[in-house]
Amino acid sequence: MSMTDSLAKNVGIKPACDALVVSRAGFYRWKNPDEKKNSIRPVSPLALSPCEQQQVLDTLHDERFADKAPQEVYASLLDDGSYLCSVRTMY
Repeated sequence: MSMTDSLAKNVGIKPACDALVVSRAGFYRWKNPDEKKNSIRPVSPLALSPCEQQQVLDTLHDERFADKAPQEVYASLLDDGSYLCSVRTMY
């Protein structure tokens, strides 16, 4: 990366990265290593609460669903008139 940096001073970042087959994203991460490390990712407003997460886990670990895939559990729960979360969330 230091070679890319020294070449970039003469020809620019894009041509230097292209010439040395270095991704520009990797080059910028190398130049600014602290930017992403300290950022805290916000919790999605659509995320399940801890209580809801536990309810889904308890349902998936129930003896009735122990050997079923989440898609089957989801379909069975819908047949029973219950909706906990999406199939993707169950995974």
